[in-house]
Amino acid sequence: MMMMMTTEEEEESDDPMVEIASAIKLLGDTLLRTEEKKMEMMREIEAMRMEMEMKRTKMILESQQRLVEAFAKSMSENLEEKKKTARRVSSLPP
Repeated sequence: MMMMMTTEEEEESDDPMVEIASAIKLLGDTLLRTEEKKMEMMREIEAMRMEMEMKRTKMILESQQRLVEAFAKSMSENLEEKKKTARRVSSLPP
């Protein structure tokens, strides 16, 4: 079904200023949508970066914890060995 334009609408659509204004509005709307998409992508990228940073920090902390535990175990075993050696030496006849 084709709609008929009134004479006023025909005059407005023929007006170059109306066409320029319409083109500028379309351009502005397109730029706005593009910028909104860019901002959304930047938020997503930042969220992913933060998540990766959290994972990296967690891995570092876990590694440091394992190092501390291994060091403590080594020190404890070393101390026990020294105690055993001291007991053996003290139990030897003079």
